[in-house]
Amino acid sequence: MKKFLSIFLTVVLVLALTAVAVSAATIAQDDKEIFYTNLLDFNKETNELWAEYDEAEGKWVGKLDPEDSYCQPVDEESGMPIAPVLIPYSSYSAHKWSLIEDGEVLHFESTDASIYPGIAFALDQAHDSIMPIGAESSKKAEYVKIRIRNHSVCDQMSFGFVTSNTNNGRFVNEVVSHLTEDADGKKYESSGEWVTYTFSMPTINMNTNYGEKEDFKGRWGASLYEFLIFPFGYDITDGTGNYPGAAMDIDYIVIGSRDYVDNYKSALEIKEEKIASLELITAPTKNKYYVGDALDLDGLQLKATYTDNAEGEILTTASASVSTFVRVENEVTLKFGSKSVSFPVEVVDITGIEVIATPEDNVFEVDELADGFVSDGYEIKVTYADGTTRISSVTPDETKTLANSSFKFQGDYTTTGTKNVDVYYFGKSTSFEIKTIQISDIKLTPKKEYRYGDTVALGDFDISFVFDDGSERAVAEADVADFFEERSIECDVKTPGTAKAKLVAKDNTYTITIEKEIDVTVETPTDIEVTTDDKTWKSEYNPGDTFDATGLTVSLVYGEGENATKVAMNAADYTTRVNLGSAGKKSVQIRSEVPGLKEIFEDIKPKASVTVLGASGGDSSSSSSSSSAPATNPPAGGDNGWVLPVIIVAAILVVGAVVVVVIVVVKKKKQNN
Repeated sequence: MKKFLSIFLTVVLVLALTAVAVSAATIAQDDKEIFYTNLLDFNKETNELWAEYDEAEGKWVGKLDPEDSYCQPVDEESGMPIAPVLIPYSSYSAHKWSLIEDGEVLHFESTDASIYPGIAFALDQAHDSIMPIGAESSKKAEYVKIRIRNHSVCDQMSFGFVTSNTNNGRFVNEVVSHLTEDADGKKYESSGEWVTYTFSMPTINMNTNYGEKEDFKGRWGASLYEFLIFPFGYDITDGTGNYPGAAMDIDYIVIGSRDYVDNYKSALEIKEEKIASLELITAPTKNKYYVGDALDLDGLQLKATYTDNAEGEILTTASASVSTFVRVENEVTLKFGSKSVSFPVEVVDITGIEVIATPEDNVFEVDELADGFVSDGYEIKVTYADGTTRISSVTPDETKTLANSSFKFQGDYTTTGTKNVDVYYFGKSTSFEIKTIQISDIKLTPKKEYRYGDTVALGDFDISFVFDDGSERAVAEADVADFFEERSIECDVKTPGTAKAKLVAKDNTYTITIEKEIDVTVETPTDIEVTTDDKTWKSEYNPGDTFDATGLTVSLVYGEGENATKVAMNAADYTTRVNLGSAGKKSVQIRSEVPGLKEIFEDIKPKASVTVLGASGGDSSSSSSSSSAPATNPPAGGDNGWVLPVIIVAAILVVGAVVVVVIVVVKKKKQNN
């Protein structure tokens, strides 16, 4: 038997290892048997997985539905999703992408002021586990190498890792990691030239999300579903992040071991290393710029020759040494590999900026400005050295050619009062004043009356925030929840009349605590009665039994006739009175113990009845009887005609017993003497 078990376990182990090997074969491996992928090196083969070349338009277009938040294309023959795929998440930002340099480079450009425009790449097959990541010491893909050409002035780039265990295959903010310095200590910066950065996924995740803690491994690892890149940083609100026109080119993104990514080179990179000369054939058509304009290379032609190809080729783009927004520079330098060419341009400087229109209401709530100044309703005029003027707008059009998001607004909005807002635009500045206010109170106006048993909720009130300047703003219950981390309202609505509802609301960010009482109206019931079906509670007793209130339901009645409604009371809020001392039909009387209700129903009326079996002794409810708790009521009162003889007999028996005990004690005492 032991031998058979040993053979069986060996077979199981072999089958398990075989299964692992088959799974691992879905992705190629390097010499160290560490997973890697170069599928994000943009070229004709990988581009065709998710895009197609439009001959008529002369450009690559996506096969994807941009309205779909997760839209992997499916192979028509196999029916399986295709990997990888660029996913243009509409929730990130309005942006545009294109494939340039014969499809070798992905160009990404932001078109609005969203704080986190980004792109995502799916690396899985319908979320099958094909890309294990983690520490290289565990033979998993750890390092990422990205070659980019940053045309923006943003100095931070962020990445998101969607994995199978840190976030169950869903993107969440907590796994976003920021690159400010790569694994070799190279600072991330905007240069307008091709630069490579290498980083460890676990390390960058730890540095961003966990500081010096070592327990980050519990949230890291498993399989990489998607790799997200936010070219201009994620959630950057200090003015150094995204802006309309910010652009970046990506040559490739490769993932694998450190050795693999260090030695990886794209076809474009190899070509640049072989450059022998670069000659300007035709300068771009546009040669006059106003500070703030984007560099336009339409019409550019460069001739590049290579060490292994003297005939060379014509290029229409290259790395520019100026940022996307041209500053006061009268020459543009373009580079390809180690070679460069320059051509002159005219750049018209800015002489000043001014705020020419403000909204009627320039009062802002402090918490509204937590993510930066809201420039809606403001217009700013920019004047250039040649007399040209441009006016900003939230939505630029033919006459208002600048976006408000192109300007940087800065000020102290954390406290209340009159504040100065500084506006900056390419070295020029101006300012204007605003007023900031903060919530100091909440005004609640009841919208309903309450009945016994009701629960008081914020939704029962018309709600307004009251600010420190005395102004008010009507809000919904959801607004209270959004602003105050803690909020509760309690009220005892049993007693008719006016009750006090106690509100407690706390906001830890702005250290606001509000505690107050609000008067609410509690309706007076019209009656109190037993609403129990006779079959659900005990209605027959023997003389001397204890009353059983199990199944008894007592309700308060509101309204009259057909419109009356009944609300069941808690057993602790009423008492019952019933005489079970003699046979006959007995009235069960109910008394409310709730203050206010007790006085209303002081004149107790029969509400229900029970039957005491035996010879009829009549209803003795009018005689003196003791009150009881809701569940019990011991016999008492004038119907107990048999009680006195019983007491006399009991007394005689007790006296007889005492006499017997005394005789026995005396007899024993004599014997001892």
